[in-house]
Amino acid sequence: MLDCDYSFLDEQQQKELRYLGYTIIKSFPNARLKKVKKETDDFIDEVKYQFVPKNELFNLINSTYIDTKLRSNNMVKEHLVSYLEETLDTQNITIIPVSHIYKPFGSKGSVWHHDSSVVDERTNFSLNVWMPLVNSTRLNGCLWMFPGSHINDNYFREFAYNYIVGDVYVEMRKHMIPLSVKAGEIVLFHRNIIHGSSNNMLPYGRTALEALIINKGAQMHVYRRDKKIIDKKVLDYKVDLKHYLDEDNMRNFYSGEYKYDLIDEEPFEVTQKRLLDSIPKFLEQAKKFSL
Repeated sequence: MLDCDYSFLDEQQQKELRYLGYTIIKSFPNARLKKVKKETDDFIDEVKYQFVPKNELFNLINSTYIDTKLRSNNMVKEHLVSYLEETLDTQNITIIPVSHIYKPFGSKGSVWHHDSSVVDERTNFSLNVWMPLVNSTRLNGCLWMFPGSHINDNYFREFAYNYIVGDVYVEMRKHMIPLSVKAGEIVLFHRNIIHGSSNNMLPYGRTALEALIINKGAQMHVYRRDKKIIDKKVLDYKVDLKHYLDEDNMRNFYSGEYKYDLIDEEPFEVTQKRLLDSIPKFLEQAKKFSL
């Protein structure tokens, strides 16, 4: 595991992030929370009937509608990112706005997974920033985490390519714990930690703002498989922020705008076995927090 510089956090938060893989760092000021919640509710009401599949989790950064994607990104930048830049020492980190995540009433939970790699985690770190606008509990789709699982060495993760299925899912779910978070509390967690969320059983949407923290100067990456280009290899594209906000960013992989290196693809079953075999190591990592 990379020995990361978390000096922008206090000692307790650093310890939680290092051993558990997640921490709660701030509470958004009430007046600002009311403002962003009102703006977000109006925004969601405007777009959800056009773009949101019924009863499905909707991450606005994945929207194919560029106006919606950019508006969501800009709202996160204006509210969440600006607050973090005001209150954290950003000398060694870059904070990047992502989007809203909207989970309507009746939405199913998201399956246990890693998030995709956005940097080379052998030499850099990437943290999700997650702030709910309503209290987030087991009843409306709170986050669930496998404490300590962020030390896995599954570095080249492709978007929506999930290893936590079958026997791996059955074993991992035994160690997942719910993370109840109050409205406006800001959660940091490693993108490679095994996590998910539960169903929303309350009669209102659960909306959160999401951002990303990477160490300053880190090269951004996209890892993907594409048999049209080459088989049994992972394509390692070196990208920038413009790629993520492109109306059709898939075209960037064929236009030649971003160069790629080739990484030998590890068989799916081998990665799964390594994750299963690592469960005792994950549990031991989490235990170190209380020592």
